[in-house]
Amino acid sequence: MATLSSGGQLLLKAQQSITIGTGTLGTTGLQELGLTAGTTAAVNPSFEVGVGNNTRTSIEILPTDTKTELLAKLNAVPGLTATLTSPDNFLQILPTNGGDITTIDGLGTPLAALGMVETNVPHTAFNVTGLGPAGAIDGRIQNGTTLADYATQMVSLQSQDASTVDASMATEDNYRSTLEHEYLDTTGVNLDEEMANLISIQTAYTASARAISAVESMMDELLATFR
Repeated sequence: MATLSSGGQLLLKAQQSITIGTGTLGTTGLQELGLTAGTTAAVNPSFEVGVGNNTRTSIEILPTDTKTELLAKLNAVPGLTATLTSPDNFLQILPTNGGDITTIDGLGTPLAALGMVETNVPHTAFNVTGLGPAGAIDGRIQNGTTLADYATQMVSLQSQDASTVDASMATEDNYRSTLEHEYLDTTGVNLDEEMANLISIQTAYTASARAISAVESMMDELLATFR
């Protein structure tokens, strides 16, 4: 098939190797057409396919490949499962464990020739209930569509639970301290009250001592007067 490029050069396409001779045009004439004398080996059609963050794999379609061999090449791609639907024998490619499938049509546009189209296929949702050995744990995850989203919500919920437990523990500890203080005040010695009583007794004792000292002084003066 001969076509013209956007720059006006002659493009030749074939399913076999192409051999070009100089003929009467000569090398210069071929160069003017954007061609080079010699043989251009045919290249097998290929395309690239990858799943998620995995490196894309190049799939080369050989002239001798059968549908079984093509399926084997596709199923060798990490994270990908390829099957032929029955009874129409349509090629179906699905992510094995979820994730986005990326395809890049290559030389010969084999994907377009196969009539392949990409459609969004929802993966199995992450389990949020029935977790744990006994299947009695509720993960409380809401709308976790990706693994990163699932992990982020799980860490956030665990952090909230930890904060709630810490706050509850602080409240219970304060309550325990209050009860302990009340218990000691009721069954033990109230240091504040006893200290107040001690100060009161000491003050009364000091006043009584001063009164006795004054009486003693008066008695001494009275006896001295009679003498």
